[in-house]
Amino acid sequence: MKRLPNPRFFRLWTIVLLMALSFHAFTQEDSTENDYQKEFDNFLNASQQEFDNFKSKNDSIFYQFLLDNWKEYELLLDEPRTTPKPKEQPKIDARDANLIKEIKPKIKTKTIRENTDQQIQLQLPPKEYKSMGHAATYSTVSFYGSDIDVPIVNTQSLPTEAELNQKQIANFFRENADNTELIAAVYHIKEQAIAKNLNAWGYLRLLQEASVVYFKKQNDRVLFTWLALLKTNYDAIVGYSDNDIFLLVHFDVPAYYISNFEKDGKRYYITPLPGQTDRQKPIVSYEGEYPESLKPVSLHISDNPLLAADQKTREIHYKDQTIPINYNQNMVDFYNNYPACELAIYFPPPLSQLALESLNIYFDPVLRGKTKTEKASILLDFVQTGFPYRTDEQQFGKENYLFAEESIFNEFSDCEDRSVLLAQLIEYFTDLNTIGLVFPGHVSLAVAIPEEIEGTYINYNGSHYYICDPTYIGSKLGMMMPEFEKIQAEIIDF
Repeated sequence: MKRLPNPRFFRLWTIVLLMALSFHAFTQEDSTENDYQKEFDNFLNASQQEFDNFKSKNDSIFYQFLLDNWKEYELLLDEPRTTPKPKEQPKIDARDANLIKEIKPKIKTKTIRENTDQQIQLQLPPKEYKSMGHAATYSTVSFYGSDIDVPIVNTQSLPTEAELNQKQIANFFRENADNTELIAAVYHIKEQAIAKNLNAWGYLRLLQEASVVYFKKQNDRVLFTWLALLKTNYDAIVGYSDNDIFLLVHFDVPAYYISNFEKDGKRYYITPLPGQTDRQKPIVSYEGEYPESLKPVSLHISDNPLLAADQKTREIHYKDQTIPINYNQNMVDFYNNYPACELAIYFPPPLSQLALESLNIYFDPVLRGKTKTEKASILLDFVQTGFPYRTDEQQFGKENYLFAEESIFNEFSDCEDRSVLLAQLIEYFTDLNTIGLVFPGHVSLAVAIPEEIEGTYINYNGSHYYICDPTYIGSKLGMMMPEFEKIQAEIIDF
């Protein structure tokens, strides 16, 4: 494996601070405040120049590497491991016993709460990037219905009419990595992403949309997104096939149905621009790494992005009533474009405010005066019978998990989609904790009921989590499909 030098430049400012404190401690008592301030400013300026040179050296090393070290990679396409699901929604058998019994979960548990990179953090740029300089004009890009202001700055594009090669990509990096106004614009875009409550994937998508402000051609826009991710410390590379350049990113969890290859023990996934197609042919990419500390693009998401409301309505038929439920089409579109990944990622994000407000209109009088256990039972029946069942294979031709907002939009849902939706409803209307249960060929839910009831439960973290299956029509809290009673479940704790 070839690896570029990694001098750990991020420690420099800690050293600067310690030296500054030492300088203060040893300043002679008779020095005036102005003398101290002048010397301290000189010290900081010298340190800033050292930092600038440090980053410039890293970029120069990387540029030289981009000129030579490229190879061809074969692309792979991963799919989630699946077990056939029932084509028809199962119904409760009157002979099923409803006795108190405990089932043992698998040791393996996916805990989403402990992930620390769900939302992107504000990391201040180096001093030279804090000002936009003379750039005073902005362009507006649309991001899932929301207008985002993007600073307009000068940039350097690829040659207009030339056969694509690695030298052109290297030159693009060299010219634009030194453009302090462009990098300042990137940090402005990152601040906009934070204001919109975007996670790392959302930030990447915003960069792709903003790229149209700086470049007209697709290849230039791909290279801009790559450069912006590197400059904000995300693990991204580029490759080319024929005359097309592709962005590839390293995610923090496996992704599915996306062309990818392994490099230096990490998997990189093609992340096309909107309108750009995936690629199955081999791709040429560089072998080394950018010589700074990079982190994967996180697909974890704990909360919804703050997107403009595009209200749409779906009617749910439940107990001889027609219940209108609103949803945010912009949010549905955001999640519909999300990379397919492991099921645990889909549980945490709540329903939109539009959906919750319309659900409140129906459920407030229905749930008023009920215990939390009674409320959970009503919500269980609502999802079991109000949402038509269809497997992903029947609906999409492949496994396709849905976020809660998508299940409001989609006409049909299967076991894991209903479990995600019910988890959000129970959390919102009862504040009871839930966990996902993954069996071979089935996904269910369990809820921490505050009192003991008859039924099947899992003893988890000191609480009894009773089976709460939104697919098993007619089942009550604590009732489990007989075929899964002796099968250990994998827990998703979100």
